[in-house]
Amino acid sequence: MKNFHKTYYGLKHFFSVLLPLLAITACSDGDAGLEGLQGPQGEQGEAGEVGPTGTVDFFYSDWIPSELENPLPNGLSGFNIDSQQFTSLLKENGALFVYAQLTSKEVTPLPFENPLIGQAYNFSITDDDQLRILVVNIAEMGSTTPLIESVRYIIIPGTEQETGKAPAQDFSKMSYSEVAQYFGITD
Repeated sequence: MKNFHKTYYGLKHFFSVLLPLLAITACSDGDAGLEGLQGPQGEQGEAGEVGPTGTVDFFYSDWIPSELENPLPNGLSGFNIDSQQFTSLLKENGALFVYAQLTSKEVTPLPFENPLIGQAYNFSITDDDQLRILVVNIAEMGSTTPLIESVRYIIIPGTEQETGKAPAQDFSKMSYSEVAQYFGITD
């Protein structure tokens, strides 16, 4: 019986080592089994804190009185507004919007024209970084009194956008009052 007891414990020890080895080596990279059933939906997590409101950097001028001659000469004329901001802020895809306050107190974006009286208004940036307000007047067609009382510009500095996403707002399609409200500009 002593031998049986030694043999039994020897075999027990042998199998306790052999069975785990067989289990490990018996696993192979065979075909994947069927996918299990979808588990239940987890609970909704808590809402995060509201982040700070985003801002757009921008600059705007006061209303600048018109320096157009009155009466307007026939042909092209205009006046300049000097600002160091034009070139430096517009370099990287910046936007410049110029608005005219008319003698009727209506505000309209430049360029605009009034063909009934033969006047067309526009703007440009000169080589020496000045904003030039231009008017073409055809005196034979109507009035020689300028329609512009004052002008204001808004500059939205450019940034390098590598995302390729469209801007959040298209200010070129907005009226002056919409742009002023968006930026909080008061007259």
